[in-house]
Amino acid sequence: MLYHKNIGFPTSIRVDIYLYSLKYGNHARYESLRDRYGVIELPSYIDLRLVDIIEVETYDNINVDKFVCRMSYNNDCDLTVVFKSDGFVKTVWLNKKTDIHKTLDRTRYNVPVKKGKII
Repeated sequence: MLYHKNIGFPTSIRVDIYLYSLKYGNHARYESLRDRYGVIELPSYIDLRLVDIIEVETYDNINVDKFVCRMSYNNDCDLTVVFKSDGFVKTVWLNKKTDIHKTLDRTRYNVPVKKGKII
């Protein structure tokens, strides 16, 4: 099940770990070197209490399998990190802080019966 923060996260989702040690795959490393806004310095960990959780994917509607998080990177850009619950980073990219993504495709996401917060 795939959920987006603008549509809502179900109250059933559990997050027991907030601090993730990140392990980068080849694709994520490749993208970090070729981002349109410059080379990305990859963080070694992510604290879910300090980032904006944009999207989560669950395998049982309770436990999160994948996170998409956006966090401050520098004065101009935010860093978006897509990672699995084991800390494996699938990809990364930078967004301008002014980019607020008004093009959400709502058909890609599930709508929770009861809306809640991840943290």
